[in-house]
Amino acid sequence: RVARGHARVAAVGHEPELGEWAAWLIGAREPLPLKKGGVARIEVPAWPPSQDGQLAWLATPRMLRD
Repeated sequence: RVARGHARVAAVGHEPELGEWAAWLIGAREPLPLKKGGVARIEVPAWPPSQDGQLAWLATPRMLRD
């Protein structure tokens, strides 16, 4: 669904590449600690990103099970 120029994209992958890519999106120096089954929401102003995105939330597998 696209609304007012915003697109939604879901990326699925494996470590360490997914954590590194997520870190690149938010301008972090260290990879995000994404465990198997973890989920993160990163908001970027445009695609491809011309500035750093923002980590909205990160949920671990344990949080999702509970």
